[in-house]
Amino acid sequence: MDLPEKRPREEPSKVKMDEKGRLIDEHGREVDLSYSNRIDLDVNKQRFEKKKKKQHKFLQNLKESSKSRGFFFDKNLPKKKSSKKISMGFNFTNTNEEIKLIANVTPDIEWWDKEITNSYSELYNPDAITAEIFNATLPIQLPFNTTTHNVTMHLTEKEKKKIKRLKKAQKLKEIREKIKLGLMEAPPAKIKISSLMRVMSRELAQDPSKTEHEIMEKYNERLQKHIARNEESKLTHAQRVEKALRKRRRDSARESRIAVFKISYFSSTKIKFKLMKNASQLALVGICLILPSPSPSIIIVEGGKRAIKFYTRLCLHRIDWKSDNSSCELVWNTEIKDAKFFKFKILSVESELDLKRILSKKDAMNYWSLVCTWKGNNDMLL
Repeated sequence: MDLPEKRPREEPSKVKMDEKGRLIDEHGREVDLSYSNRIDLDVNKQRFEKKKKKQHKFLQNLKESSKSRGFFFDKNLPKKKSSKKISMGFNFTNTNEEIKLIANVTPDIEWWDKEITNSYSELYNPDAITAEIFNATLPIQLPFNTTTHNVTMHLTEKEKKKIKRLKKAQKLKEIREKIKLGLMEAPPAKIKISSLMRVMSRELAQDPSKTEHEIMEKYNERLQKHIARNEESKLTHAQRVEKALRKRRRDSARESRIAVFKISYFSSTKIKFKLMKNASQLALVGICLILPSPSPSIIIVEGGKRAIKFYTRLCLHRIDWKSDNSSCELVWNTEIKDAKFFKFKILSVESELDLKRILSKKDAMNYWSLVCTWKGNNDMLL
């Protein structure tokens, strides 16, 4: 079977632009780019027009059936209201699916002037304006306080460590950036005896004694700087006392407690000094009233939870009451709302009347009643 010969492929003619800006083919003829020479391809034009007519006919029938309220239309359903907002200054009409605007730009009266006048043509009296328009009410004082308070955020130990680690990493990153830009010299390497062979193996092979001596000098210099920094940041005795008192006051501000002790008669100045000194160091307030024997004495102390716990251990365990033929018992320990005393005092009174008179001034007579009725049981301890 003879195959048809292949037609030679026609190569597109070469086009170039002359000096006048015209397109010329390889034979020197001008290429015409007018609209009449363009190719217009209509793909399946008849089929498309037939489909379009069919759709138009279906839409026309659907519109006529909706106008005549056909079988598929429920008469009981309410009609949907138009969602279009109609302006008060304009009138709109909707005919032939086109919105037409009827000019009504200047109404007789605007809505904000209706309470004052009925027409702009009339001359209205300003006094006719109702007083309610100009009635300025005074600001009402709110029953609660509207001032804002700064709420402190309490972080956990894990969060504090994380913030500290991030700050340290940020500071180290800034130092490295400055070293890269040449704004800061790189710090010398911190070489120790344990890392000597790993860091300076070459120098150590040349002169071991000299290298070791230089490293020890640098190590001692760093150590002395570290000790000097610690000495500078160390608090003085007065600062340490102030810091301890500040911690005790912070403890009492969180929770205030009271402890009442019943003590048999004692006269030791050593015990009095311990009671007074520890109360001042722990920022405790209260009073110690000593009655003559055989009447019992009373100690009332108020302060923070930790300070009361420390003072209770002092009175019950650390002080040797047997050396003065005396004893101490805890009668009452609980949380209170406000402190009744301003500082700690130790007073010796001659009679029970003087004791009651002092306690009545501080509204603390109930504590003396507890001491008098105390029988040594722990039922009232909280």
